[in-house]
Amino acid sequence: MIFIAAFVPSENDSLAGLFGGKLPSALVPESDGTLVPTDPIHLFYHDVPEEEAQWAKNTMVAHGTNVQYATINCDKVAWRVIPLTYIICEEDQGLLSFLQEGMIEKVEEQGVIVQKHRLPSSHSPFLSMPKKLAGIVLEAMNSR
Repeated sequence: MIFIAAFVPSENDSLAGLFGGKLPSALVPESDGTLVPTDPIHLFYHDVPEEEAQWAKNTMVAHGTNVQYATINCDKVAWRVIPLTYIICEEDQGLLSFLQEGMIEKVEEQGVIVQKHRLPSSHSPFLSMPKKLAGIVLEAMNSR
């Protein structure tokens, strides 16, 4: 299982619960029940060429506010039984690297081995550095 600058919740966690029950200030709840990022290009695509970043912004879909508070309802999250690789995106402005590292630490404290990699990228290395990302993915697949 490969996580790229992603939330790593445990059983009965919620995404907001990972951060003290509050949504990040960069996500603004709308009256229709969705969340809108304050500045998507800065948050997710700041190292992507402008035209491509604009395209990515225009293809984003809304996330429901309620999803952020919904608990993960399962007996065992997958990362407990499937080998976990986490790619830390060091320049991510949407999910800051210290938050990514904190989630990894919590997983490791539970005895799970996490294969960690770092990229000097925004939240979207699949757009900004796809070859480097592909190399890490292939390495992770071949090492397990």
